[in-house]
Amino acid sequence: MTEYSNQSGDSIWAGINQASQFESTINHHNTEDDQSDYLIAKFNPNTNQLVVSDSVALVSIRNLPNRLKRAADDAIDSSYIQQRTQLGLAFGTKKAIRELNTQQRNKLDQSSFGTSKSLSNLLQSEIQTQSSSLPSTETIEQSANLARPIPTPNLSATHPKHVYDMNQVVPKNEFTSLDLEPIIAADNFKDRHSVFPYRRSRFVQNKLRQLFPAANVGLPLSDKDRTKLGYVYQLSFLFAFRQAATPNKDHNLTRQNLADKLNAPVVVVDGLLNRYTELVQVGNQQKRKLTSTSQAKLISYLCVLILFLDNWSTDVGLVAADLGMGENKVQELFKSLGCSIISPSTGERDRLLELGIAANPAEARRARKATLTVPLQFPKERKTKAKR
Repeated sequence: MTEYSNQSGDSIWAGINQASQFESTINHHNTEDDQSDYLIAKFNPNTNQLVVSDSVALVSIRNLPNRLKRAADDAIDSSYIQQRTQLGLAFGTKKAIRELNTQQRNKLDQSSFGTSKSLSNLLQSEIQTQSSSLPSTETIEQSANLARPIPTPNLSATHPKHVYDMNQVVPKNEFTSLDLEPIIAADNFKDRHSVFPYRRSRFVQNKLRQLFPAANVGLPLSDKDRTKLGYVYQLSFLFAFRQAATPNKDHNLTRQNLADKLNAPVVVVDGLLNRYTELVQVGNQQKRKLTSTSQAKLISYLCVLILFLDNWSTDVGLVAADLGMGENKVQELFKSLGCSIISPSTGERDRLLELGIAANPAEARRARKATLTVPLQFPKERKTKAKR
């Protein structure tokens, strides 16, 4: 406690802690009956002194719990607000009066629900009822992952090849409609490559050279390589479709027009239109359009097909060059598919140089590989704003 002096020179004791406030009172007309039967002592640890108060002047100490003090303060605040509201209703503008009336109608207190106990019970019951139907964090995260514009992933897959169903990326009816014979029967790489609808992809060129090495000229393709060739051919259709369906050219995005441009079977054209375009109203008619959502889906499916052809681990820089996009953006795209971005090993850097994918050792060191890993880990939503 602390000792103070009032204007009359009398000592007053006062103190406060987390629970209560203490205050002494002075009686100048005290009698023996008014004298307290206890004393207050103040100990100064710095000087090691003990000071005892005058028992005659000290009449009593009033103990005021803080909760009562807060209640009194709340009552003062409530009275102030009420008076301010009354002044506003009496002298405020029409707009201010409307706002005050709205606040009064929406105001809730204990009388709105009965006693404080019933109010508490009602609120707790309502909260429990509403919160019981809320999905868990895991359920929300799983729903968000399944709603991504990517092929439906198998979240419980234990091997990368089981994560994405390739029949969803390239339906069987489209795959079987592809005519591979002109590619296989070609005499050289140039003639073989000319059959493809899109010829600017280095990834497609590399895969084509791997399937038809110069040492195996004239040898028949195995069933496994024939299947891989079909997927490489379909990948070329995806690149060509993306080029033909860009927003500034989508006024000609019709079934017949695409069939002529891509030199593709009708079943392939229909599949591309159905999966990667949306119907939009243009004037008095509906047209197919490559929207931002459908374009994200197209690129995601294209990248899944690239991962499949590269045994679920591919070079980010090569794909970025084929797509005409920045490497950082392509890295984020692969992450959204569940990939990890990994720096290549020494042997992989040498292979990049050998294949001509990297022009020099420095470029090979900067290269990054997107590798599909299980269990799947998708990017987490950032909870705080990025620092500038």
